[in-house]
Amino acid sequence: METGTVKVTARTIMGDVQHSLQFDAGVATRDATASFIASFSLPSNVPWQMRTPEGEFLDEAAPIGSHVAGKEPELAATLIPRTHLGGR
Repeated sequence: METGTVKVTARTIMGDVQHSLQFDAGVATRDATASFIASFSLPSNVPWQMRTPEGEFLDEAAPIGSHVAGKEPELAATLIPRTHLGGR
């Protein structure tokens, strides 16, 4: 989806809090993530990333609208800390 608005519903990793926000489809996913970090009052010194219910990480550089499949301009995601558990 390249134009219009997208409704994004995100929840915390614990699933106890959920917020929905509207974004222009062209807004970078990283900017949408930053909006949710602020709305959840999460620490800004932790790198956060959004993940779909299927476990796919959203491309932070891509427009939020590029993650919407089908005709419904809605997206569900979980906001999780981006951590590395070893390896390369």
